[in-house]
Amino acid sequence: MSDLITFKNAQIKALQKEVYDLQVKNLQLATWVYELADEDTPKEYKREVLKERDNFMIDYITKNE
Repeated sequence: MSDLITFKNAQIKALQKEVYDLQVKNLQLATWVYELADEDTPKEYKREVLKERDNFMIDYITKNE
């Protein structure tokens, strides 16, 4: 029984970490949307944000394959 409890606790911990990671990524994506939509944001900065977004997506896709 102790092994089952340990296993379930490990599952819960892993799921909590995944939820946290997704919340952080969601906040980053929301920030990028805001920065890209703002007319006062310099074009050079927008290019850098788009590069970061591309790298973010590549990392996310390769992690989940």
